Amino acid sequence: MRVEKKLPKIALRAKRLDDAALDYQWQTDLEFSRLHVQPPLTLSFTEFAAEYAIILKNQWPGRIQFAIETGEGLHIGDCACHNINRATKEAEIGINIGRREYWGQGYGVAALRGLVDYTFRQTDLQKLRLRTLPDNLRAQRCFAKAGFTVAGSVREGEVSFVQMELTRRDWEKQAEKQ
Repeated sequence: MRVEKKLPKIALRAKRLDDAALDYQWQTDLEFSRLHVQPPLTLSFTEFAAEYAIILKNQWPGRIQFAIETGEGLHIGDCACHNINRATKEAEIGINIGRREYWGQGYGVAALRGLVDYTFRQTDLQKLRLRTLPDNLRAQRCFAKAGFTVAGSVREGEVSFVQMELTRRDWEKQAEKQ
């Protein structure tokens, strides 16, 4: 019998303007950029903060986003449900633990489970998808612990991704077991 390690306490909260400094730090980090398959930001912090304020003020209905905090209230990352398709009842989700000292300690699993629970309880979405690089095994283990299963691979330009998904039905079955 395999016993699951107890997950750390986290809180998901609304993003705030004072999150901009850490988000900027993470998005200008080379390793973060590689894992997210995007070039590091080249904007100045002043430009980034101005855009950040506009985005926070003008939330669009196709996105649900949160900051992730430890049980002690330390901001360590963020997560989002985006590209929400109301017709197909599907969406993509993503997670970022920006503080490296919190990698591999269960914070990502706890946050992802929180985001999935929130999304399935508050919306009528039926399927959530995410993708990661094939060599990002830590992320794949995190996603699997949160209930996602490999659904294949997808290509975007020159880059291949492992795609994983979780249906509402599978989430409900998992919730019954807990």
